[in-house]
Amino acid sequence: MLGKSRTPFDAVTLEASLDLARRAPDLTPRAKLAFVVRMVQQARKHRVQLDSRVLMQCLILAKPCRKVNVVVATSRVMLQQQKQALQKLRDHLNESAPAGANMHNASVELLAGRDVLDAVVFDALLRFFLRHQQTAVAAELWSELWIPGLAASNTAQLDASILESGAWVCAKTGNATEAARVAELYQKLGIKPDARVLHLLVSACVRAAQFGIAREYMQWICSLGYTLHECELRQYVRAGLSANKADEPLDELLLTLADEVLTDRDVVLCSDERNRVRFLRFFFNTLHTCVSDGRLPVHIKRPLFAPRDAFQCAQYLFARWKTTDSGISSCMVYLASRAGCLSMAMRVALASHEQAPPLHGNASKIPHGMLHAFAYEALVEQCLKQDRMGLALDLIFDQEDENLLNARRTAHMMTPYLKTLGRLGRLDLCHKLFRTYEQWCDILVRPAGVYMKLLSKAGYHAKALTLFRKLHAIYGSSDLKATRRLFRVLSSVVLQASSRTRYGGSQLSVDVIEDMVRVMKKYVRQLDRSPTEACENPGEVSPKKCRSRLRDLNREQRAAMQRKRSKGMIQKNLARIDARLKWRDWKDRLATGKM
Repeated sequence: MLGKSRTPFDAVTLEASLDLARRAPDLTPRAKLAFVVRMVQQARKHRVQLDSRVLMQCLILAKPCRKVNVVVATSRVMLQQQKQALQKLRDHLNESAPAGANMHNASVELLAGRDVLDAVVFDALLRFFLRHQQTAVAAELWSELWIPGLAASNTAQLDASILESGAWVCAKTGNATEAARVAELYQKLGIKPDARVLHLLVSACVRAAQFGIAREYMQWICSLGYTLHECELRQYVRAGLSANKADEPLDELLLTLADEVLTDRDVVLCSDERNRVRFLRFFFNTLHTCVSDGRLPVHIKRPLFAPRDAFQCAQYLFARWKTTDSGISSCMVYLASRAGCLSMAMRVALASHEQAPPLHGNASKIPHGMLHAFAYEALVEQCLKQDRMGLALDLIFDQEDENLLNARRTAHMMTPYLKTLGRLGRLDLCHKLFRTYEQWCDILVRPAGVYMKLLSKAGYHAKALTLFRKLHAIYGSSDLKATRRLFRVLSSVVLQASSRTRYGGSQLSVDVIEDMVRVMKKYVRQLDRSPTEACENPGEVSPKKCRSRLRDLNREQRAAMQRKRSKGMIQKNLARIDARLKWRDWKDRLATGKM
């Protein structure tokens, strides 16, 4: 009919056709949409200007069919037409306006009286494209038509909705320039942004590596009393760590965030207490990592206008939030020790130890309130540097009760103490420390294993074997996990002794080494015969009992993996020991002429 009719196809014909298709009761949604597509194609053929009503009809009919591409294609046609119309309007204004006039405001005023784009349709289109992952189309639509879209709006509620859609576009594309425009429009229109919008603006600036602007938006969030969520803060820190140092130094990225945002008086940090502790632990761990890697200065003596340092930043944060988390306390002790502030490091360590409650659970768990190994290592190193080793020893042995908990706490601290003193070449202090430990409480395998390795490294293999025999008599038949660790250490000790035996410098005779090799081979055969417990059929037991059986099965699987690793390490060392003993035997035969 359209091909035979002489009536021109204009905007009225197009609108009537679309309205007829939408109201047709007998057509399916797909048939209605197909008819609309043909009408739009006819309109393009006759160069009919598409307006917002046409686009809204397409949007209504495309939603039930989930045909996003139809809306995208129609929007691009309309967008191209609107670009041409806006360009003609701007050219006309530039030709007729006096010099120095504000053309932006003039174009907004003129567009407000024209049907360039309906604000409701503009907002609906942005949300539709964002919902269907058409970010590029939404970004193009926003960048080209935000002026007429806002100009056509006549309510503050609609303005806020359009600006929120614009903030979503900025966050998804990482466009800091458009984010600044959205923030400026909020202030210009006198609209108070909600928390979600400000978080989106922060995300956009972080993705664009505009960290200074991101901090300004965070301060805006704090000033309005909104919660500063942990996800944006983590995103900021991670992006800052991977950013180019030439853009903004790392100390500016991290330490300025703490100074300007995290210690702010009005900040509502994270959604709840649990997430706040988690984020602070993450931030303190980041400071610790950057200081240990040399990317941040730990402490700078304070001349006038001195730059920030990690210790001062951590000190302010620790005092502001007063957390008792052992992970945060560990980082604080590390930074204070590295900065030379031993008194504060001891205060934080003692406070963390004192809040540790009795632990009734798995003996392999670290007792609550104990610090991480890197904190004790830094503390011991600083005590040694300041010749105040007595403070470090008091931290271990100045406890009221000699119960199992304190024995585990002591063993937990002994390991980093011994490793640090051994690394610094203070074997005399290692001897003193371990003798005190033996007198204080029952010996546990982990610190004893470290001490055995230090003895072996220094050439005291006989003492290391004496300690092994003592521990094997205690744990050999009662604690399988401790025994595995003990035999792994023994294999390392005997390997070192066999190396010295090869060159004639060992305290151990070949007979003693061969005897230890036989003991280890016997233990490896026992590992092969370790029994495994069968789990009942889950369908034949209650759900509660089934969960318990599954936990037992997982525990058994972990134990089997540990046995396999221990066996592999011991067998590898045994093979190297055998090779060195054969070399020794061949050398002796060569010397005596019995080849």
